Amino acid sequence: MKKILFVFGIALVAVSLTLIVLVTKYGLFSKIDTVSEYKILHPRFPVNGLSLNGISPKDADQMVSDFIDDHESSDPKTAIWLSVNWVNNVADLLKNEGDDGIRIYFAKKADNTGKKRNSILIVSTKNDGVDSRAETGIDHLDYFDHNVTFFINLLDPTTRKKDIQEDLGGYDLGATLFDANYVCPSETCNVFSTNYIECAEAQKAVLNFSQKSNLAINTDNEWFPIALIEGLKAELKAATASIPADGIRIYFAKNYDNPGDVKHKNRNTFIITTTKSAGNSHQDYHECYTSNKGTKDHGEECPNNCNGVTIP
Repeated sequence: MKKILFVFGIALVAVSLTLIVLVTKYGLFSKIDTVSEYKILHPRFPVNGLSLNGISPKDADQMVSDFIDDHESSDPKTAIWLSVNWVNNVADLLKNEGDDGIRIYFAKKADNTGKKRNSILIVSTKNDGVDSRAETGIDHLDYFDHNVTFFINLLDPTTRKKDIQEDLGGYDLGATLFDANYVCPSETCNVFSTNYIECAEAQKAVLNFSQKSNLAINTDNEWFPIALIEGLKAELKAATASIPADGIRIYFAKNYDNPGDVKHKNRNTFIITTTKSAGNSHQDYHECYTSNKGTKDHGEECPNNCNGVTIP
C-alpha cells in the first residue's frame, strides 16, 4: 500500500493550542504524554487530526492495522448508522474545507471483551490535482485537519452516542437489507446520479456479503465523491417534509459477479441507504424525494487504486 506524507502548514499552531484544552477534557490521547511523542508515532496524522466518525489518530492506525492483519469478518451482518446531524456536518465541512470526498476504510475495533469486531474509519480527502490512472482521473489524499467546532461536536460523548451507532449481527430491525424476505418497494425514482442503485440491487449485494461472510474481505477501503454526501444531505432535507428522515446506514456488502462491471465484480464494498425514525429503530427507506439521491457509489476501491491512502 503506497504511503503518502501529507505535511501541514505552521498556520495550524493556533488551532493546536486550542485543542490542548480539548485533548485534556476528553482524554483523547491519554497514552501519549507529549506532542513530540505523538508526532513520532503518527507522522502522517496531525496532533489535532480526527476521522469523520470520531476516531482519534492512535486508534485509527490500530483499527486499520488490525483489519490489514486479519481480513476475516467478525460478524456476518454489519452496518453503521450515522445521524442526519452527522451528514449535514460532514457535507458542510467538506465544502468549507475544499475537500473532494470521503474515504471509508474497513477496520476492526476491540469490544469490551477484547474481541476485534468489524468497524469502519471515515476520513475526508483532498484533490491533489495530479492526473492519475484512477477511475476518476485524480488521486484523493487523506486529510485529517478539521476545524475546532466540528471536533468538539463530534467528540462530545452524548452527541456522538446519538449520532453514530454500530450494528453488529444485524440486530436493528430497521436494517431491511439484511432480511432476505424483505420485498423492496416499487421505485419510481427518476434519479440523475451515478451514485444511485435500486433497492433490489443493494439488497443483493448486502446478502452476498452476509451469506458469504466466512470469506476474507478483499477490499481495504473505498473512495466516494463529495457529490454523494451533498446528495444525501439534500435527500434527507427534502424527505423530512413527508417522513421523519433521520440519517443514513452504511452496510458491509459485496458486489456480485456482474459481467457488465468486471473491475468491481466480487469486490467488497459499502452500501449506503437513507433512514427514517421508526420507534426505537432507524428504518431504511428506499423512496426518492430528490433527483440526486445516493444509495451507493461504485467508488474507487483499494487495492484497485490505493493512491492517496495513508493509513496505517
